[in-house]
Amino acid sequence: MAKRVRQHRGWSPRDVDYRATDFDPYALAIGRLALVWNNFHERLAALFWTLLGAGFMDQPMAIWRSAKFDRPQREMLKAAAETLGSRVLADFPLAADDIKWLCDRCEDFENIRNDAVHSPLFMSPNALRLLQRLPMVLPDTIFKNIRALRLEGKDLLSEFVWCYDSVITLRNFAVDTDRAMTAEAAPWPDRPSLPNRPHRNQRRTAQQKPKVQPEE
Repeated sequence: MAKRVRQHRGWSPRDVDYRATDFDPYALAIGRLALVWNNFHERLAALFWTLLGAGFMDQPMAIWRSAKFDRPQREMLKAAAETLGSRVLADFPLAADDIKWLCDRCEDFENIRNDAVHSPLFMSPNALRLLQRLPMVLPDTIFKNIRALRLEGKDLLSEFVWCYDSVITLRNFAVDTDRAMTAEAAPWPDRPSLPNRPHRNQRRTAQQKPKVQPEE
């Protein structure tokens, strides 16, 4: 069978080495975002356990783990909050609304986290970088990857760090909410303000490192 001829881009995908130091800040930012998202959902699991009575964890966690993805687990958490008994609501009148707010904010950041973790990235060729003043690392949109297209034109490091900071804020609110329902004299937390999203046209030089805030 004759070979199918297609136009090549002047460089080979084999030229991309993700161990190159230029990828380090991106790998660090994406890795941190993945880790904090996983930690956040474990804190939601703890909150689900609390809402179901905070007794032996085997049954609540078996129910939680029966859902294989994050979103249906959050739906179970919202359902548990919406059906809290009158005695619990008498002690924690903001519980149902605040837990729903927390789960709804997760929806805002889930796609952003998934775009960061699942988008293909590549290093822009030297000539193209110099001519168009492109960043060192770009989303690879050649084959119209949907997640990569969502990142096109954005400062990737700023976007990833902003998402990390936002998820940390939500994680801390989940921890404080759980503590308020389980620890003596722990106050009910105020809903937090989330960090401002970076402007789409912000650019960062390849030498700048992402500034990830330390966890509280």
